[in-house]
Amino acid sequence: MKKIIISLLCLMVLAGCSSKQPEMSDETMTINIKVVDEINDKELFNGSIETRYEILADALENKEELKVVMEDSEYGKYITSILDVASTDTNFWVYESDNNDDCLEAGICMGVSETSIEDGDNFVFTYTDEFE
Repeated sequence: MKKIIISLLCLMVLAGCSSKQPEMSDETMTINIKVVDEINDKELFNGSIETRYEILADALENKEELKVVMEDSEYGKYITSILDVASTDTNFWVYESDNNDDCLEAGICMGVSETSIEDGDNFVFTYTDEFE
């Protein structure tokens, strides 16, 4: 019985160590966010948010005013809704940046869970029905 309890405790410790916590910076960063609903021709948000999170997905998920909803997939997190505008079978969220290092280096913004952020980064999130 003692071996079972010790084994269970070890598994619990290992499970606790393996859950990845969001990386946070020592400094607060300001990133500029624009949210556009291209389908209905509306600008939903245009402003700055402050964050200490170093990954875009973490910064977005922890800003209640943006109401970002994401789902996990085998490729990382993907955005299913921003400001109560949800993806459908034909409409979806894409994003781009004109100055984020990861986006510029890749030539395209990859997944939000793969994008590191720095102070002053600009991001435009567009609700659309087409890839460009």
